[in-house]
Amino acid sequence: MELYADYTASGNNRWVSIFQAFVGLKGKWGRSGLNFGMRNSKQAGTRSDIKFVSIFLAGKLHPKIELIGRFDSLPDPNPNGGKIDYIPMANNAKANVLLAGLGWFLNENVKIIPNIKYVFYDTPESGDKPLSDFYTYLTLYFKF
Repeated sequence: MELYADYTASGNNRWVSIFQAFVGLKGKWGRSGLNFGMRNSKQAGTRSDIKFVSIFLAGKLHPKIELIGRFDSLPDPNPNGGKIDYIPMANNAKANVLLAGLGWFLNENVKIIPNIKYVFYDTPESGDKPLSDFYTYLTLYFKF
């Protein structure tokens, strides 16, 4: 279990606060977790409040292969969603992200993870519902 909080004030009535709570389990079968967080900020007279919920599971299929799955829900539209370089999102609707992948352990410190992300949106309060997005990735994970 982990609780995390952070507050940064950068002058001129600009600030960011972050709160997160995480709980996870790990066993011979793999690992799972649930994460909840809130990010509140004020910049240039505009306030932004964003919440997220994330649940994941990584289950061992073989000693060197694991199946990875994650679901993220952003119950508030992200006004800066279009500025995210690695997975841009619509800024006018609540977003949901499904991730699936296979982790292949080359050794205990290096893993290759081909994975996909599917982003879909709830109907916004105004305007058209954004189209869904599909991404493919190849992740190299290593620890040192």
